[in-house]
Amino acid sequence: MKKNFILGFFLCLIVLASIQLSKSTLIENALTDEFFSSNTILRIEEINNTNFTEINTSLEKQQEMKELLKGQKLSIMEKSFDPLKAEYRIVSTSNPNDQIYIFVEENVIVFPHKSSRGYSIKNNDELIREVDFLLK
Repeated sequence: MKKNFILGFFLCLIVLASIQLSKSTLIENALTDEFFSSNTILRIEEINNTNFTEINTSLEKQQEMKELLKGQKLSIMEKSFDPLKAEYRIVSTSNPNDQIYIFVEENVIVFPHKSSRGYSIKNNDELIREVDFLLK
């Protein structure tokens, strides 16, 4: 009886740990490796309602943005976000499914081809503001 209780307790811990781990991911799991390649050009657009205005950024700034994003841990949020209410959209020109919508005030990113659920950046509250600064 005591062995069954201990075994059950450990199984519960394992299940709870896996649930918590499934609520977080790396940004590389939401985008392809191609997105982070130095050869990939990004199309960066500012969103104003339904108007998308392309922002001309140098290849150096694009690479700097990729480096900022790479390796970031994300926490999945329960809340959904309307991509058209984001401030920016970043699209890989080599793979249009690699898209990021950035919500500056909310400090959230959305990958619309995956889900409309938002992702907050774990342990880096300034990342979205740094991306915003790069784009201005």
